[in-house]
Order: sequence, then C-alpha cells, then structure tokens
Amino acid sequence: TSRRVIKFGLNKNAQFFANKIEYLGPEGIRFHVNGFYPFHMPIYGSASIYNALLAISVARLLEIEFEEIQEGLEQRFSLLDHTGNLTRRDNINILDYTYDASINSVTKACESLAQFKPFSEKLILVIGDIRNPGPDVAGTHLKMGYYIAAQPIDVVLTIGEDARLIGEGIRRLNHTQKIVECSGDAPTLLERLAAHLTPNSTVLFIGSKELHLEDTLQALLKMV
Repeated sequence: TSRRVIKFGLNKNAQFFANKIEYLGPEGIRFHVNGFYPFHMPIYGSASIYNALLAISVARLLEIEFEEIQEGLEQRFSLLDHTGNLTRRDNINILDYTYDASINSVTKACESLAQFKPFSEKLILVIGDIRNPGPDVAGTHLKMGYYIAAQPIDVVLTIGEDARLIGEGIRRLNHTQKIVECSGDAPTLLERLAAHLTPNSTVLFIGSKELHLEDTLQALLKMV
C-alpha cells in the first residue's frame, strides 16, 4: 500500500507550516498556520510550535475543521508536566523544564528563557548536570557553558558536580558579565536563588532527573 507523507514545520513548502511567529513571553506564542489561520497558545519555546503543528496535521487528516482545531488547542491544550510549564506568582515567572536535561533540551530551554527578555527585568537560569553527555563529560558541560555565555541571561546558578563546568565555560567567555554561582546542595541553591530573585524576574529550572530540581522549584513557589 502507498503511504501518504505529510510534512510540517517552519518551511513554507510543508503542507502545514507556521509563520508570523510572535513570542509574547508569559502570554505564550502567537503564530499563523499556512499564512492564514491564527493560533495563540500557552507555549513558551519554538520546539512546542512543532508539537502544535503535529496535532494540527493529525486533526486535519481526520477532517476536523481549522476553526474546531483552533478552539481545541487554544482552550484545552496543556504541556506535559515539567516540559516547559509556566507558573506565575505575582510578578515572578517560573519555567519548569525539570523533566530531564539532554544537550538538546537544555539549548531549547535556554532559547525559551531568552524569549522572556523583553518581558522581564532579570533572567535567572537554574541548571544541573546534563544527562547522557557522551564520552567527554567535561567537554560537553564546558561547551554548554560557552553556549549559555552568549544568551541574554543575567544569573546562572548551577547544582551538581558536572554542572560546575557549565559555570566554568561561562566564565571563560563571559563578555556580558553574568553572575555565575555553583551550589553543592539544594538548600544552598535555594538560598542563593532567593538572594537573586527580584520583582519581574523569570526563572527557569532544568537538570537531570537525579537532582530532583522540581523539589527546589516547589520550595521556591512556597516562598514567593
């Protein structure tokens, strides 16, 4: 039997493509599908646009009208827990990426945090060890530090032995004078985070599962 191949993405040659993308910080992302159908969704990184396009593609194959898809996604869409969820407390935004921390997910998470820059007075990254860093553990963490050094993030707080090398990588290339601090345990991390937290801050948590950063995130929520 012949198979029908459906392409989706940001390329206009795809059957379902997103354009006119607007990053609205805590208000999510607004985009158009195929240049015509507007969507405004509670998602906070470009990777989530692909997930939305996948859902839209499947729905259209099932012959669901665009208007129904719009209503369903805008009103009932939610991210899986710990995969980029946003919690807002007064004037603090907290992004939860604590599900895990692969090389790819960390870069995507940092991109998501950077998109909050126009809507925040301070961007804070709380980052732990990278999971499955490959044979060169030190090199992988150093290179992630180099990547983060180029992002418009104001404060980087690391936890975990390997994550210290992320901090070292940032320091080597820190032309933007980021604040970089390394903590050895969760209570110290929470204490340092509280010291840096100011009104209109956006904080993003990401790290390998073994660090249980979701517990630190929950502790922060009880403080703000």
